[in-house]
Amino acid sequence: MKIVKLDQKLIPDFINLLKEIDSETNFLYFSKDQRSQDSLLYQTFLNNPDNITLIALHSQKPVGYMIAQRATQPKKRHNFNLSTGVLKEYKRKGIAQKLFLKTEQEILKHGNAKLISYIRTDNQPSIRLATQLNFKIEGILRQNIFSNGVYHDEALLTKWVES
Repeated sequence: MKIVKLDQKLIPDFINLLKEIDSETNFLYFSKDQRSQDSLLYQTFLNNPDNITLIALHSQKPVGYMIAQRATQPKKRHNFNLSTGVLKEYKRKGIAQKLFLKTEQEILKHGNAKLISYIRTDNQPSIRLATQLNFKIEGILRQNIFSNGVYHDEALLTKWVES
């Protein structure tokens, strides 16, 4: 298993990965077929040096990702919002942990930073992993996600890292 930065040639595979993960889980912000399939959108995101997208490859097949999006407001530029996903058949193999750790290394190139992750409270494996990686639960956002006709709570987790 290898972790690589998203590049131009991986965008089509990345879009397919997102689509597949969205169809497998209800824990992310998009349901099946809701996410943009426009490769130009991802190219624009890729061209922004403040954003970091890492892909986990297993035998050259994308199986997971981590996106770190830097805040644009001048007083919040130290904040990075994280989003991650791993294909169901590759879960519990340490891929998400490797993505978190590699993303943290990349973020530290920007200097001190606050990592921010929103995780549905019923996604206990992800909350457990984040807390094992020293994220702290800052609070619970009640009824913050609407999925399949039901409102769900989200935990707000943060981690301060210093270069």
